[in-house]
Amino acid sequence: MQRFIAMALFCAAILGGSVFSKAQTVTKSAEFSAFSSVEANYEFEVIIKSGEFHKVEWVVDEVLADLVKIHQQGSVLKIDFDTKALTKDHKKHYKGKEAPRKTLKVTIHTHNIEGIKVKDKVHLDASGATFEANGFNLTMEGETTLNSLTIHSNNANIETKDKAVANLSVDSKKINIKGGKKSSVKLNIKDCDLLVIDSDNDFSLDVKGDVNKDAYIEASGSSNICLKDGKTPQLTFICKNSAELDATDYNTEKCELVMSGGKAYINASDEIKLELKSGSSVSFMNKPKIEIVKIEKSNVTPFNGKK
Repeated sequence: MQRFIAMALFCAAILGGSVFSKAQTVTKSAEFSAFSSVEANYEFEVIIKSGEFHKVEWVVDEVLADLVKIHQQGSVLKIDFDTKALTKDHKKHYKGKEAPRKTLKVTIHTHNIEGIKVKDKVHLDASGATFEANGFNLTMEGETTLNSLTIHSNNANIETKDKAVANLSVDSKKINIKGGKKSSVKLNIKDCDLLVIDSDNDFSLDVKGDVNKDAYIEASGSSNICLKDGKTPQLTFICKNSAELDATDYNTEKCELVMSGGKAYINASDEIKLELKSGSSVSFMNKPKIEIVKIEKSNVTPFNGKK
């Protein structure tokens, strides 16, 4: 019998086939003590649901089950995959047109989320769930995605890079966003007093909602920032290179622009303060008072409807 199994494995290897079964999965679950943060890597599909208990369920391919490590470290739930243990047979099993797709699905039940940190190709979905937190931190890198997370928090920090894509709603007094390396964020905000944005390297950001006191933006590289469906009394835009701000659908009373290149489309009712050089371009709506600190090799024109 052992000779037969060995011969079958040898033939599968010679013929280029997989030595693993194609459609078998295993299902496991575990309860944990209270955790407030989640960290995940590799290619997991992670679903976060609101619940009274801290419970995790996972469905994974049987051939990968021993490589999946779900454990708790303090207040952090860690979802890890041991990539160093992947063999040539594992890789061959998922290679080719007829190869099966990996099944690495994890469902988390918790009533509290204060931090999320993901990398590689993790996909997160928190549709239909709303979480309360004293403070919230989101860090995403690699080709990760986040869909429909809703957070109520005193303050929130969001950082994305390396093609990460996030879609979330945040109810918070202070929101900090740091974006770079071709990542993108779609953000709905509520009850926000201070919005601070630091962007670089082809970062794309769409923000909807009011900022009660101050929206402050620093942008460089080829960043693209869009503010819409809201208002703020004070908007500050500090720009380098070819970054662009589109705030034509965002009402602001006072606006300060400090630009060394790039473009800004502004909808200001009261006042615009300008310090421009190096080919900067500003288009403005309405008839605000304009204070000029410096305009050097730059253009300032009324908005004509074209961008």
